[in-house]
Formats: sequence, structure tokens, C-alpha cells
Amino acid sequence: MNRFLRFNILMAMMIFVMTGCGDNNKQQPEIVVENEAALTQTIYADETSESISFVTTSAWTSSISKTGEWISIEPEYGDSAGTYTITIILKPNTTGGDRSASITFSCNKTDIFAHVTQKALYKDGTLAPQKGDVYVAGYDGHFAKLWKNGIAQNLNDGPFNAEAYSVYVSGSDVYVAGVENSIIGYVAKLWKNGVSQNLTDKPRTSANSVYVSGNDVYVAGYEYNADGFVFGVVWKNGIAQNLTAETQTAKTQNLATSIYVSGGDVYVAGSGLGGINGLSDVATVWKNGKAQKLTDGTWGATAHSVYVSGNNVYVAGNDRIDAIVWKDGVVQNLSDGTYEAMANSVYISDGVVYVAGYVRGGELGLTIATIWENNIAQKLTNGTGLAQAKSVFVSGSDVYVAGYDSRRETYTSIPFAVLWKNGITQSLTDGTHANSVFVVE
Repeated sequence: MNRFLRFNILMAMMIFVMTGCGDNNKQQPEIVVENEAALTQTIYADETSESISFVTTSAWTSSISKTGEWISIEPEYGDSAGTYTITIILKPNTTGGDRSASITFSCNKTDIFAHVTQKALYKDGTLAPQKGDVYVAGYDGHFAKLWKNGIAQNLNDGPFNAEAYSVYVSGSDVYVAGVENSIIGYVAKLWKNGVSQNLTDKPRTSANSVYVSGNDVYVAGYEYNADGFVFGVVWKNGIAQNLTAETQTAKTQNLATSIYVSGGDVYVAGSGLGGINGLSDVATVWKNGKAQKLTDGTWGATAHSVYVSGNNVYVAGNDRIDAIVWKDGVVQNLSDGTYEAMANSVYISDGVVYVAGYVRGGELGLTIATIWENNIAQKLTNGTGLAQAKSVFVSGSDVYVAGYDSRRETYTSIPFAVLWKNGITQSLTDGTHANSVFVVE
């Protein structure tokens, strides 16, 4: 064998050995995704979770490129080798635009990257309500009204007048409770995205408050029985449940004005006849249908609004001429009894108690729209016309109040709907009364 041939054989053997060693020493990935398509995820505005699964050879960590409260993962790390399923947790997108984040998963020298985009649209193509959208429910004397960011929408179009008392927004759905007149009289109504639903076929009924919890829609109001006595009602998904007093008879009367759901418990504020002579209104709160009297009936009293914060139940209303907040049944006076006052709505934010209502005063002795912040009163109007603050909602550092003011013309007072933001008046067009405000957060 000549020298040239031996050299070629030797080189071929070296290449073979080097190639074999390279294949055997090739680094294997230390984190492997079961479904690589899961590394690129597009999620709709109201979807709040997705998942990624992978296998690791040892402990691993993670990081998210975009900080903020809208996206997180569970778990964030693993202490050992194994198979993991990671839940991506998102808040509903109310920004009005798509948003994205990248997630890095690291195991020793191996990194994998997941890219998540949450769209501003719902799956059906509609734009999600944006953070900061302000909804107000009210009426103008003929039409029930819903204002979104100051733009009015009529909820009824028939020959009869209607009124809207309460608004609640859940996801892409906007719910409004109220009444509409008919040939048999006023009938309790629920509007969902502008489409009306009769809650009852009985006359002289009203839907006063709406609250949405999960997939369940709760409405509080009242009906009259065959004997002409009024009784409070809670409609859950359209099914009526009558509220009863501590001592119930066929002639016992009560009504429901506000509803709140917390931790599966249903709270309703309202009033019932009782007291010493059985004819005075007694402020009452119901928890899961069980009545608790807040007053003894010495004077007429009503509970207008209920709000639950943590383990505390707050109720706003009045006892005789005094504006009152009850915290877990204990009275907190907002007024001193010198002039008539009323607490219409209560809202708790960061431990601060906000109450909307009115105090009678001024040179003309008219009602002045008022908001109390931890019992400190702030006048929203100057007392030159009848005015009330009917509803309060707090979003971040902003305090929204819905109600009405009025202007005097000769011997009459002409009301107009108002939204106050941080005490600054924003008149609502084409309306006389604003009864409820809800802000998308």
C-alpha cells in the first residue's frame, strides 16, 4: 500500500471518529415543550387563563418581559426535574388595544420563550368595554336612558314612558334595571345590551337594582299581591323569590331597593312595615333571604343601598330625617338632625366609606346634593335648585356621583341629569334624572 493511500485511509478514520464523538456529546435540551404551538398564544379580551406544559431535567425558573398586573403565571418556578403545566393568568383587557408579553422559562443552559397576545376584542368580534368607560342609568320623563361616556341611548321606544334605576357592567354585557309603563301599569324591566325583558307579568312592579355575579344576574325590586300589599322580590336569572319579614303574614309589606352579592351570599337592602303601630317603615337588610331590622319603627326609616367590603356589611339610608350608614347593624349618623337629610348610596374603596345623598338647607331650604367621605360632607350643588346625589362609584382615585340638579323657572323647578367626577359637574344631555353610575375598571 503506497504512502498516499495510507494517508487517505487515516484521514477518513479520523473524520469518522470525530463525527461519532460529536453526535454522542451533542447537548440535549433540558426543558422540552409538549406542544410547541402553545408557545405562541392569542387570547381574547375576556379570556383569563391558558396553559403551557413542558418537561425539565432539573430545577427551572421563569421571567415575564412585561411587568404589570395584567399577566402572571402559576407556578413561577420548579425545584426539581419533572413534568409541569403552567397556568397563564390574565385580567380582562379593557385598554382598548391589543397587548403582548413574552415569558422565558430557563433550565440550566436551555431557554424557551412563550409569546402571549391578549386582544382588545371579544371572540365574537365586539370591542371590550374599555377601562374608564362610564355608564349612567336614568330617564328624561318619557325614555329610560343609558349614557356611555356621556352619549345617551334610549332604552324604550314605545308610546309608554320608562325609567332606569340601576346599571351594572359584566364583561361585554350591560344590564339596566327599571320599569316601563304599559296598558296594565308599570312593569319591572331588565335591559341587557339594550334588549328588554319583562321580569313579571304583574302590574305595579319595579326593578330597582341589578348585580351580576359570575353567570348569575340578580335583580331586586317589588311586586303587589292579589290583596294589594307590596312585597320585596329578588329575581335570580328571571326567577322570582319573595322576601319575607321576621314575622310574615299575607298583609306584611316590604320592598327591596338594593342588592349586592359577595362570596355566594346575597344581601338586599330595603324596608318593611313594622314598629310600634305596625305602620312605620323599618329599615331592613336581608342576607340570603333572612331579614334583619336596622331600626325599631319608632320613626319611618328606609335602607336604600347595601355594599359588602371584606366581612363588613354597610347599608345607607335614613331614619326619620337623619342620613344614616349602618356598619354591621351599628348606626353611624351622617347628619345632626337639624335639617332633613338622606343617604342614597354607599361605596367602599381602600377602607374609605363614600356615601351619596342630600341635605336640605340654604336660603331656600332646598335639597343640596351631597357626598360624604368618611362622614365628612361635601356639597355638590349650591342650594338654588332641588338636587340629589343618587349613586356613587369609585375607580382608582376618581369618585363618580350620579344624580340631578335643577334650575328654577318662575314658580317651577326644572331638573336635569348630572354626573359629578371628583366634585366637577358634567351635565348629561337629554335627561332629567341620573340614578346609577358604573365605571369599568
